[in-house]
Amino acid sequence: MQIPTCSERPLITPCGLERFDYQLDPYIGCAHYCYYCNVLREAETNWRREVRIHHDIEGQLALELLEDLSECAATIWI
Repeated sequence: MQIPTCSERPLITPCGLERFDYQLDPYIGCAHYCYYCNVLREAETNWRREVRIHHDIEGQLALELLEDLSECAATIWI
């Protein structure tokens, strides 16, 4: 399993689940490869071989919370 880092994608993204505005995505990909997964069709890489993690999760999360969500009340799925 390859585990490269990435920094070009946001940690907090809009969420399609009922009652949640955003979701926290600390990594991209998943080694489980569940057959019922609803995001596999959106996979940018082969999740059986690669899972990407964010380079500076703590710093990036602080920036996104301060810059993007500081003016609104939002529910985040973690």
